[in-house]
Amino acid sequence: MSEVRILGKREIGAAIRQRRRELALSQEGLAVRLNVSYQQVQRYESGRTGITVESLQLVAQALAVSIDYFFRCDSILHE
Repeated sequence: MSEVRILGKREIGAAIRQRRRELALSQEGLAVRLNVSYQQVQRYESGRTGITVESLQLVAQALAVSIDYFFRCDSILHE
């Protein structure tokens, strides 16, 4: 049986940061799209704050990706 890798909030945050940077979007810009503070975006990206499924769906929409993007970005998650 192959080993299943469980992703944590730091890996999800790294994927959010990578996609935001790909779009040349600032933390402030993403915060406006999500209707949260830029500090909240910082907490998501650093993994200091876990992200709810509902919020992750909003992030995916704001970053123009499907929600599974955050779970299949293996190369991003190994930065």
